[in-house]
Amino acid sequence: MQTTMDIINVTALGGFTGTVNLQLASPPNVVASYYPYSLTIGPTFSSNSSQLLMQSNIPGLYKLNVTGTQGSLSHEMTVTFQVNPLMADDFGLYASPANLDIVRGSSARSVISVDGILSFSGTIDLQVGEIPAGPVTSLGLYAVMIVYSSPPGSAVSELTITAPSTIPLGSYLVIVVATSGSLAHMVVITIRVQAVYSMSATPDTVNLDRGTVSASTISVFGHGGYDGSISLSIVPNYDTQHLTVSLNPTSVKLSPSTSTANSTLMVQVAPLTPSGNYVVNVNSTDGKVYHLTHLTVVVVGVDYSLSAYPDSLTFQQGTTGTQILQVSITSLNGFSGLVNINSSVFSAYSSSQGITVTPNATSLALNAGETKTIILTVNVQNDAVVGEHPIEIKATANFDKIPLVHYIYPPATIGPDFTMTASATSLTVHKGSLGIMTITFTSLNGFYAGLRLEDSPLTVQPSTQDDTHSPGTPS
Repeated sequence: MQTTMDIINVTALGGFTGTVNLQLASPPNVVASYYPYSLTIGPTFSSNSSQLLMQSNIPGLYKLNVTGTQGSLSHEMTVTFQVNPLMADDFGLYASPANLDIVRGSSARSVISVDGILSFSGTIDLQVGEIPAGPVTSLGLYAVMIVYSSPPGSAVSELTITAPSTIPLGSYLVIVVATSGSLAHMVVITIRVQAVYSMSATPDTVNLDRGTVSASTISVFGHGGYDGSISLSIVPNYDTQHLTVSLNPTSVKLSPSTSTANSTLMVQVAPLTPSGNYVVNVNSTDGKVYHLTHLTVVVVGVDYSLSAYPDSLTFQQGTTGTQILQVSITSLNGFSGLVNINSSVFSAYSSSQGITVTPNATSLALNAGETKTIILTVNVQNDAVVGEHPIEIKATANFDKIPLVHYIYPPATIGPDFTMTASATSLTVHKGSLGIMTITFTSLNGFYAGLRLEDSPLTVQPSTQDDTHSPGTPS
């Protein structure tokens, strides 16, 4: 990367007084920056200047156009930038990132990389400066060494840039210069010192029963001496149609001496609000920047439950059989409406042929406080696949335009099988003693066979007591 610095001079003619705004148009493959962006000239200072930095790693002759305007007056100049091809040992200098936004009173870092070119080797000295003065900079290493290798070697040094709490807001240039003998390169990091604000909701989740009210605090924080007014608003969405929400106040003022301001977000749930998660989005803006935070409202409201009896079915392998599932739908918290029921065999096997599920109804009208039942007849043919086949029962309803969906999966097991249960879920055995656990095996559907038991590695938990003892006098 080759870098060149030039000076843009602006001179007053004929008693001119005013501020000249500069604009830069650079061609492709060239990174250019300048500072300051506007120059004031007049009787006291008849001329002023801005520093122009140009960078490119592609050889060629480049032309950059600089335009200065003040009202109806406009002048243009052309700056020529020559990038020569590398013909000898050299090194490249890079910064990553080369553009940084820093909140006043905080720091940021950029990695300065030095890469050997061709057969370069040697010590490279690094220096850093700021335009204009203000940022505080430091390098992790002020000298790096590259040892010749194939591919060429490289080295890095971390650059820390701090924006003091008293620094004026605006843009600054940080210039890193690298020298080794007669070779010299520089790289430019553009920083923008800012004062910003952020916002959050505390708590960000509330649990509400139907017909109740809760609140969340929307906090707005100023950073870097932020000074300005911020407007707050609730973003209407589908969820807010089912809640009553309000913000107070809807505008807050931050300043360097008042870096925090709060607004109260009130949320009310109507008595017949359906159960579910509702999201309330709060937007903020100072006219330039927008921020969004949200509150999740978990409503325990109008709903229904779904259950099956028995909770599982077992069928004999190779025979035809029929069993009944009783599916109960119960109103919760005042739910009333039409509930649709769909049922099917949800099998992990390649085929569920030979198993059918037939309901005596596919929908029912449920009143508040009621429990109603649908009967599912499960038929198994003699060619049904052996194994466990979950029966998917899906209930769907709509309440106040919100879908309420529930699933249950009672299994239908085909074929002889057995179950095994343990007398305890865990066993504690002290050193030098014996622990006993009873394993019970139960035949299903006429299962008749011998069982081979295989042990598995034990999972041993470390002792919770101190096993270290010291001699002492018995009590």
